[in-house]
Amino acid sequence: MQFTIDKEKLSSLVQKVLNIVPSRATLPVLSNILIETSENKIFMKATDLDVSITSEAEANVDKDGEVTVPARMFAELIRELPAGEVYISSADNRVELKSEKGLYKIAGIPADEFPKFPEFNIEEEIKVPGDLICRMVRKTSFAVSRDETRPALNGILWKADKDSLNMVATNGHILSKMTRKGVSVPKLKDDIIVPTKALDYFVKLYGDSREEVGIIFGKDNLVLNIDGSILTTRLLDGPYPNYEQVIPSENDKRLIVERDDFVSLIRRVSILSNNITHQVKLGFSPSKITVSATNFDVGGEGHDEIQADYDGEELEIGYNANYLLEIVKQVDTPQAVVEFTGPTTAGVVKAVSYEDNEDYLYLVMPLRLTD
Repeated sequence: MQFTIDKEKLSSLVQKVLNIVPSRATLPVLSNILIETSENKIFMKATDLDVSITSEAEANVDKDGEVTVPARMFAELIRELPAGEVYISSADNRVELKSEKGLYKIAGIPADEFPKFPEFNIEEEIKVPGDLICRMVRKTSFAVSRDETRPALNGILWKADKDSLNMVATNGHILSKMTRKGVSVPKLKDDIIVPTKALDYFVKLYGDSREEVGIIFGKDNLVLNIDGSILTTRLLDGPYPNYEQVIPSENDKRLIVERDDFVSLIRRVSILSNNITHQVKLGFSPSKITVSATNFDVGGEGHDEIQADYDGEELEIGYNANYLLEIVKQVDTPQAVVEFTGPTTAGVVKAVSYEDNEDYLYLVMPLRLTD
């Protein structure tokens, strides 16, 4: 293998695949990047066996070949090289890099030990606005469970209707749901659960682009084709919980509050909440909302209030402050809406208005108040 490429182009290519390399690899070769050359292009691949990525860039290729190199060592070296052309060659699983005045050699692992990537048919690809997928992931991924004993909750549920796409995530304490109408995903016949790692990395890789993204729905995997990079992830096994039955349909109490003021109120009072439960008590009364917290371990307590639009009966509800903050910060409008029935039922947080064809809501379970 022999090729020449600009240092900045090479560095950008390495960074695209580096985050997929596992920090603790079950197999030594998984700590490596696979480099392949073909027809004046170089391809770099990385995988953790669940998520895989292939990225490509143009280069002056003198000889085709393939080899794997230690990912992080290679990335650090490329980053520190001076600007200009980099000449890379390999022989007997050793990689040699030449810059203007430097010469570096790295031992690799044979390419045939690198895992084979899932196969797919590019003709089955459908095009979807990439910024739409990014927005839906951002609005839901924070609610995904980190509990590996409940694998179905470790990803985001994708559900397609006739002319809409839904994404749902929950950890059992909070739930996020976003729906975008006017989106046709005809090849998504069944519900799928997509791991968060792949989707979070897709958002990072996509950046501020406004290009369409190619999507292929495989039997056991999902493929995302993003302008020169192909991200593949295995799907999680279901079934996903019946989330619809936990979303209250007839809340009779409604609070409208300034979002930023509400976030600041919760944040400052929660400093004095219990270190384990992070419980804060919300007191609802005409024209205001009160937030209080007590931490017996440090002998601390806090109490504060802001104005709000509420005309229901007075009552108090306990919530986990961290969950509540995460949810309220997702609301795009200057005001947030909180709907609920009582202190023992789930509360629903919404925006006061939505963009065309868009709808999202967040659910948070209450905590039992302690005296």
